Amino acid sequence: MSFPYWKGLLHPKARGVDPQIEREFNKVFMMTSKEGKEALIKRWTDRKKCGRGKAMRLAVEEWRRDNR
Repeated sequence: MSFPYWKGLLHPKARGVDPQIEREFNKVFMMTSKEGKEALIKRWTDRKKCGRGKAMRLAVEEWRRDNR
């Protein structure tokens, strides 16, 4: 069986996240811990009832607005 699972989690490419959005998110939040990044994504998915990719995009947009 070749499902895109690793330790019970979906592989990032299987989640449907646009690689460009993921790169941008990781670039903007590179000094944030992995746990911090996941908490940020969860906050956006809970708040907007959206998927992971949109949550990453919204987090980056908010960061840019706040740091002009």
